[in-house]
Amino acid sequence: MVALEMCLMTIANTRPIDIHGIVSNLRRCRALAVQSLEQYLSLYKLVLQFGEQNGCLSADDVGSFYRVLQAARY
Repeated sequence: MVALEMCLMTIANTRPIDIHGIVSNLRRCRALAVQSLEQYLSLYKLVLQFGEQNGCLSADDVGSFYRVLQAARY
């Protein structure tokens, strides 16, 4: 997924990440990128996992976002 690679490159370069902005910019070039809510939420989930595993995010940050993520899914 191109969007995931772009997000991970942003994190790797220690820049603030704006997933919504990355997806919006990607859609300008690739209209069918990240088409569904499920894809969008999966992107967030993977970025959060990467951030936590690499020390970019605290467990508290990830935990609070996962609660919001789960609420959005149902």
